[in-house]
Amino acid sequence: MQLQTLEWQTYSFLVGEFEQSYDHLQTVLKENEKYSTAYSLLGKVCEKLGRKDEAVAVYEKGIGVASSQGDMMPANEMQSALISFVVVLINPI
Repeated sequence: MQLQTLEWQTYSFLVGEFEQSYDHLQTVLKENEKYSTAYSLLGKVCEKLGRKDEAVAVYEKGIGVASSQGDMMPANEMQSALISFVVVLINPI
């Protein structure tokens, strides 16, 4: 179910159904809290929903999870997203 759920929430994200994607990602992470790719997408979803503090927390937790497992691609992606997001929060255009 994990892969199907991740694929569904990815689709939901791409078509702009962010609340639905958020719910699906929560399900994925309840089933497997070490699924680093889900943290990456959940952070993006939180950004889209305007949940800034939650996005930062998700990225931080996801970076830790991914790094502890050697999942460097998701870890680097979340690190980059977190830096970009924090820069925008500090210096909004």
